[in-house]
Amino acid sequence: MKSLSLIWWVVIAGVSAIFLFLAYNFVDDWFSKDDEVRAELSENQAEVAIESGVDTVTTVTNQYEREIERTETVRVIQGRVNEAPDFDSAHAAGADGLCQNYSVCPED
Repeated sequence: MKSLSLIWWVVIAGVSAIFLFLAYNFVDDWFSKDDEVRAELSENQAEVAIESGVDTVTTVTNQYEREIERTETVRVIQGRVNEAPDFDSAHAAGADGLCQNYSVCPED
């Protein structure tokens, strides 16, 4: 009888040890999971911030290039207007430049 109870004590101790080991791993994973999630969120936020910055720089650069093109186009139109010999030629040069470059055309 004593050997049977000793076997039971060994089995109970073994099962308890396994249960404690699994409980410890569960609790450890539970608490460390928050750190892992925070780290992953931080990494994702950093990637999104970088992409947003790249998009912003690209947008500003494209806008700046369009402004330079518009300024140059207006300068060319003004040059043609200034070189015109009379009022009617100057008006025609300005109207043609606006119509061809900016779709501001007279309705006639």
